[in-house]
Amino acid sequence: MRILGEMLLNEGLINEEKLNLVLNEQARTKEKLGAVLVNLGYLSEKDLLKVLGIQLRVQVLLLDDYPQSPPAMESQPSLKFLRQYRVVPVQRDNGVLKVATANPQDPFPLEALRAHTGLRIEPVLGAEGEILEVIEAYYGNGAVTME
Repeated sequence: MRILGEMLLNEGLINEEKLNLVLNEQARTKEKLGAVLVNLGYLSEKDLLKVLGIQLRVQVLLLDDYPQSPPAMESQPSLKFLRQYRVVPVQRDNGVLKVATANPQDPFPLEALRAHTGLRIEPVLGAEGEILEVIEAYYGNGAVTME
């Protein structure tokens, strides 16, 4: 896996001076590099997601790409779980459940969803805020029984 800073330099999304400033800020705050880049305004969240998608070799899902409603499932995960782990099921097809997540490298929520649904889980990368927005749109009004 290529290093994020190196990828950003190679793509021309940031220069070495800004990268060094961001690395110093990251060391001070202990935040993820991407979060520091976005917080300082050096990179848009959309550009960060695109580069992370390439780095992690996962599909990126932007807000306009989410389906209008959640996939049909026999047993829905709890709203609390979805909010806590920033994951949301977005598509079910041929025994595979696509799940938008802000952290596709965290195996726990993906494995928990596999165990809960009995489906193979395919993670896709989404922005944390957009995932929470979609969770609320899908489930926040009590349209689906969650517990």
